[in-house]
Amino acid sequence: QGLGSGTDIAITKYDTTGTFIVWSTFLGGTGDELPHSLIVNSADEVFVYGTTTSQNFPYVTGCLDNTFNGGTAINLLGLGVNFVNGSDMIVSRLSAQGN
Repeated sequence: QGLGSGTDIAITKYDTTGTFIVWSTFLGGTGDELPHSLIVNSADEVFVYGTTTSQNFPYVTGCLDNTFNGGTAINLLGLGVNFVNGSDMIVSRLSAQGN
């Protein structure tokens, strides 16, 4: 979890045998985050597509949009996620080393 009571995105990469953890990380701010898709490219970079309600979701300089735009409230019962202030789409790129 992040700094609040939110749900974060956790990603773990295992070796080819599925026995050892190569790296593990999480993405999130003080709100809720949900992953929707994971894609790995030929450089072993991981792209995470998802949703955030965090007004402080981490971003890098030069990103397309670093503001939380929110929207209509939605409560996803059963998932433990409450998008009180709406949500934004996220696209995050992790290096082959998980950075």
